[in-house]
Amino acid sequence: MADKKISVSVDPSLVSAIDKCAAAKHESRSSVVEEALLLWYRQYLESEDEKYYSSQKLDNAEAQDWSEIRDASVTKVWESE
Repeated sequence: MADKKISVSVDPSLVSAIDKCAAAKHESRSSVVEEALLLWYRQYLESEDEKYYSSQKLDNAEAQDWSEIRDASVTKVWESE
């Protein structure tokens, strides 16, 4: 599937930092922003899982199993896009 273009407003100093990072990694600005968004989204999902599981009475093994299922699912979704 082709990437979808979006438009966002970002502080100019952050754009400069992104551009420096992209140049250092020999990647495009889009690639660096996509990587950052992916990391943010994974952290968000982990945080939501943590909130959910801390409110549940699950043993550690079951919680670990669900965490592994979530990680595999997120990876599969992001790799297919």
